[in-house]
Amino acid sequence: MTELGNRLKEARKEKGISLDDLQEMTKIQKRYLKNIEEGNYDSMPGKFYVRAFIKQYAEAVGLDPETLFEEYESDIPVRNRKNFLSNFRGCRCPTKGLHRIPSR
Repeated sequence: MTELGNRLKEARKEKGISLDDLQEMTKIQKRYLKNIEEGNYDSMPGKFYVRAFIKQYAEAVGLDPETLFEEYESDIPVRNRKNFLSNFRGCRCPTKGLHRIPSR
């Protein structure tokens, strides 16, 4: 369990909120809420969702998500735009004619 996960879990328990209640409040599946508490980000649907879910979780238990992101920056995965774009470098995608719509 990570420090961030512990902090969120403690805040949840202090408010008397169960994981089932939190799931209902945030619409985030319980398994993902557990993964956040355990720091198990690899089983999440993606890095974008990790940050979004942590933000929703924090707001639901009365914590400031921006402060958490700053304090636990090294614990939270970040979607790297540069790495994302590098996946398409060298891609030989057809581009000719895509801007035209054939007439009938």
